Amino acid sequence: MLCFLLFVFLLFSSYTVEGQPVVPMLPDKTAVEEEKSRQCPDVSLENVTHGYIHSPNFPQNYPDNSDCKWVIMAPEGNTVRLVLYAMKIYEGCCDFLYIYSGHGREKKLIQRLNGKANMTTDAEQPLGISYQTHNTNVMTVHFISNMELNDMGFYARFDAVPDTYEVDKTPTSPCPDTHYTGSHGVIVSPRWPALYQNEALCEYHIDVDAGNLIQLYINYFVTESIFDYLTVHDGNSTKSKKVTSYNATQEQGLALRSSSSSLTLRFNSNPAICKQGFSITYWEVDDS
Repeated sequence: MLCFLLFVFLLFSSYTVEGQPVVPMLPDKTAVEEEKSRQCPDVSLENVTHGYIHSPNFPQNYPDNSDCKWVIMAPEGNTVRLVLYAMKIYEGCCDFLYIYSGHGREKKLIQRLNGKANMTTDAEQPLGISYQTHNTNVMTVHFISNMELNDMGFYARFDAVPDTYEVDKTPTSPCPDTHYTGSHGVIVSPRWPALYQNEALCEYHIDVDAGNLIQLYINYFVTESIFDYLTVHDGNSTKSKKVTSYNATQEQGLALRSSSSSLTLRFNSNPAICKQGFSITYWEVDDS
């Protein structure tokens, strides 16, 4: 017994650093908070009319222990309208997206979200549902995650709209943004999140750094079968090679990858039935 105790003493006393015993250390709370802030610093957007926000690392999985806040301040006389373009937040106890009207102690919860984007064909419950502040030009968006399973996160557009704007009013712009040059983004059908219009004709051009490729991911896709369709061309114009055409209902998930640094997409609808349309995430990938 004495020999055993002596062995244990010698074993533990041998673990030293420059002559000092090593003491097991618990994670430093300050270090954890600093790591969070590096992943996702609080952002204050002042006097803005429109823009985009997204979870850290989007469209890749967001990190553990995310704690991200965006305070969006529109010009006086406006409210703030937020539309989700993409959302895949792990559906568990602790990963959530909170949307508030106002900021600070006076803010009021508009909605708490998690889980996958709604893939129903019911236009009354779309992925792109609008959230709007009430009697304030400030919106707070708060995203949190825990240390367990993660997912793609979210991507959203915000707009300053007049106080008299009705949240369900159909946007008047015939086509959304048409040229995308960032390393990632989300393209949507015209008038999203409302139904697209009859006889729509919209082109989308995606260009990333030379030598890289473009990956597409379908968040949501519902159009009239056969007659309303999205064609994809592998190049910088509709004269480039057509690689596929989407219509009707498409499953959520990975879609095609380009063979060059450019893609062109073209959406056509006929004069008859309109549906909600589509939301498609793209991101830049290495040519490997």
